[in-house]
Amino acid sequence: MSINTDWDVEKHRVEHECDEHWELRRNFLEAHKDRFPEDELVCLAQVFTNVELLGCRYPKETMDLIAELSEDVAKDYRARQQTKLQRTFVKASDAASSKVKGLRNAQHSPATGASSSRSPEAEEPEKRPSKRARLDHEQPFGSLVLIQYPNTSAQGIIDSSTAVSGEKAEWKYEIDSKDVNINRCNLSISGKRLVEGEGNTKKAARMKAAEKGLEVLRKYYYLIEVKEQWREGLNSNTNFNEKLNGERKPDEPQKECLGQDNVGAKLMKLMGWAGGGLGKSQQGITEPIEVPRKISRRGFGVTLNQSNRVHFKTKFKETLQQYINDGATHDLVFSDFDNEERALMHQIARTCGLKSHSRGGKDQRTLLISRKVNPKDLVDELLDIGGTSGKYELKAPTGS
Repeated sequence: MSINTDWDVEKHRVEHECDEHWELRRNFLEAHKDRFPEDELVCLAQVFTNVELLGCRYPKETMDLIAELSEDVAKDYRARQQTKLQRTFVKASDAASSKVKGLRNAQHSPATGASSSRSPEAEEPEKRPSKRARLDHEQPFGSLVLIQYPNTSAQGIIDSSTAVSGEKAEWKYEIDSKDVNINRCNLSISGKRLVEGEGNTKKAARMKAAEKGLEVLRKYYYLIEVKEQWREGLNSNTNFNEKLNGERKPDEPQKECLGQDNVGAKLMKLMGWAGGGLGKSQQGITEPIEVPRKISRRGFGVTLNQSNRVHFKTKFKETLQQYINDGATHDLVFSDFDNEERALMHQIARTCGLKSHSRGGKDQRTLLISRKVNPKDLVDELLDIGGTSGKYELKAPTGS
């Protein structure tokens, strides 16, 4: 039976999946794309990352298959992980002396204790003002931010949130010594025990542990909820800006375009402007010009073919560079592009340090480009704007 290889690997990326984890899973998908059907390969790739990143265990046949398939795929990742285990030790007396003198450039070798000067890049984090003051509350299970997508289970929230935050969720099973029909699942985060769940099966015990664990984590950690209407609105024919920021009801008064604090509005009022359109007869526009957030294939102005591949790449890079330079916080949405064009756009976005993923059905496929946002920075930004945006809603720790 022939295997269909005409499908886009990028569509299986999760929005907040970090580059390192996605690269590992993508390499697995691409390495075995011609050996398994799409649905089966996606499941195998998820099992592979669960084993490699979360330490999950499966039946022997499954573990043997994953070990065989991942032998070459995970080689580079495992080598990088080994280098991350190195530690640098500093004498307590030297650290205290440096703190008193206000010195932060002494670094000591683990072997000799000799000091050396840090590079400017190493000092840079010390110079930047911290935005994490509001996150310095009790965090008994590491530095976490919970992220909830629509229709996501408690287990999915815990697994994705720990992976994005750089922590590790571990699920360990055991059978009751007195009753073999009772399964227990112990959930730990970064080596610290969180909760235990019981059930007639491993799955039921894991589900119970996840529900109890999420309830405990909510006491200490912020939860970022991705709004359902934002995801549903990506492929709608309605105005994208309205979908992103929330649709305005017919009887809702329109907000003032230029606020009272707007410098341009103040200058124009000093020159006699009282509102409305500019010009002698107020024939000018009444609303500020907005940069479009949704770019169609026709609006992009270039169609990819063999003769203009370089021109297409240059134009797309310029578009992304402008997006980066503007410091925009919204997502860029590209619609109506074919599979080959989207694959090239995914590659260019990664080289520019941006996130990219595809959404929608086969005939309404859209490509989303967004900035890589640290979850803790996102918490700070949401706190600054009142806790909600068109895409996210921030929920504070329950503390009870």
